[in-house]
Amino acid sequence: MSRCDFCTRWRPDPIFMVDICESESRLWLVELNSFSASWLYQCDLAGVVAQASALAIRCMEARLDGERN
Repeated sequence: MSRCDFCTRWRPDPIFMVDICESESRLWLVELNSFSASWLYQCDLAGVVAQASALAIRCMEARLDGERN
């Protein structure tokens, strides 16, 4: 199976959130959500906002560069 078997051309958002819980000294994946469908709880909110903002700026710059060319 190749890596591209797991690729998709469309995604609801270019960024995702991972919900993880700790139980019995182990970490467990609870959910993997698109950013727009995620709730921000018990996270580093400033860090999430900073990363999402930086990605939004890069995406907009790439879009504007594409429109100029």
